[in-house]
Parts: sequence; structure tokens; C-alpha cells
Amino acid sequence: MKRNNTYSELNRRDAVKLLTAGSAAGLLGFFTSPAARAETRETPLWSAGLPPLKIKSVKAIATAPEGSNLIVVKVETSEPGLYGLGCATFTQRAMAVIPAINSYLNDFCAG
Repeated sequence: MKRNNTYSELNRRDAVKLLTAGSAAGLLGFFTSPAARAETRETPLWSAGLPPLKIKSVKAIATAPEGSNLIVVKVETSEPGLYGLGCATFTQRAMAVIPAINSYLNDFCAG
């Protein structure tokens, strides 16, 4: 019985050819040296000529909007005016999170 498909059928030989070509293309990119890949990479405009960004401090800020205990973490950087905010809320033990961040996390992240 003859099939009447509009799609071309892929036989085993064609599938092996496609897999071989795809693998060869991947290996050619894999075997180039890291130095050659680094030479082709361009420096982004936002980082050209800027000193490396460093974390100056990490602080925990306790808040309680509408009675729910929330902890906000502020990460200050060496760039003036550039800082980050994050959530470190553990509502059951909010007061335990604050000294952990201020005492231990700051020492790990600063520098």
C-alpha cells in the first residue's frame, strides 16, 4: 500500500547524515582555544574603562507593614549611588535573620 504524505520521509541514512553534520559543527566550535574565543569577544560599552565593582556592605533592614515581619537586604557597592535590594524574609524567625546577615553575610560578601 502506498502512502500519500505531503511531508518527505526521513530514512535512517539521512538521519545519520544530519546527526554527523550537527556533531561536527559542534566539535569545530568546541576545539577552538579559549584565547581565540576571547579575542573575538568584544568588551561591552557599559564596562569599558570602569573599575571593577566591589561590594562595600550588606545590611538587613527590618520592616513590618500591616503587622507581617519582613526583612529587606541592602547591598551597597563601590559605585556611588548603586545599590541592590533583596528579600530575606523568614517570617517565623525574622529577628534571627537580622544578626545573621549583619554579622556573618557582610563578612562573606564585602570586598
